Amino acid sequence: MKEFEYAANDTMKLLGKQIYRRSLGETGQTELKNILEAQRGASRMIIAMDAFMLGYIYGQRAERKRRKERHNGKR
Repeated sequence: MKEFEYAANDTMKLLGKQIYRRSLGETGQTELKNILEAQRGASRMIIAMDAFMLGYIYGQRAERKRRKERHNGKR
């Protein structure tokens, strides 16, 4: 990505500070590539929504894991 795109607004500035490879890991990168391949020819908005939902799913999984670990730790 071009650096100047990350100066467009506060959201983009925040995103520009993220390190994708560290955050996504190999699995996340593969899943994003899967979205791009499956949505070949789709609008950027559709791809963006799919990527956003993938992030939401990751967040839900992380929260479930956190709750499960907390619950198991109390026993």
